[in-house]
Amino acid sequence: MKWNVFNQVTNESQDFTGNAKVQAKRGDLFRVTLKVEDPEGVSMLSLGGSSQWTCVSGEASQQGGPSLDKTDVQTFQPDSNGKVLTNSFLIREANLDFKCQQSGFTFSGGSASYFGTGENYFNGKTQSTLVIEVKP
Repeated sequence: MKWNVFNQVTNESQDFTGNAKVQAKRGDLFRVTLKVEDPEGVSMLSLGGSSQWTCVSGEASQQGGPSLDKTDVQTFQPDSNGKVLTNSFLIREANLDFKCQQSGFTFSGGSASYFGTGENYFNGKTQSTLVIEVKP
């Protein structure tokens, strides 16, 4: 499993294998691509996610997070000749413009996490996580 993280604000791209962590600034816009490859064939690929952040005002704090909980799933079958796909990918947009829900609060940090799973035709399964840490 490989991740490609493309910052659409700076036009910078980073590639990672397995679990990864990326630093970002509030307001960045990323395109996250999960790629899976298996010479024995890819039977399933999924990509889900979640986000959370904190805003503070003095001693008070509030948690925020429109959920990224939607999970995209692709399943594959061999074609009529028994041939299988050996790679595939899923893409997500990551808008990191986290907003405080009440006036007078200031964004103090947060993250967007993406969870990928790939499976081959022999029930071999691989999972990895990409975390984008967001600072003010």
